[in-house]
Amino acid sequence: MVAPKPDEPDPDASRLLLPRRPSYAEVANAAIFAASDWAPTMTATEINLTGGAVVD
Repeated sequence: MVAPKPDEPDPDASRLLLPRRPSYAEVANAAIFAASDWAPTMTATEINLTGGAVVD
């Protein structure tokens, strides 16, 4: 599965739980959150940013 470029239609959107995949900014925000002081008790945690393409 190859992620589409920003503003490119997603050919897999119809099978996702969300109608689109996350943007680069949304992925960056999740990474910043995980590395921040707001997430000190998150341990052994997966952050699924696939829009439902991968079930955890």
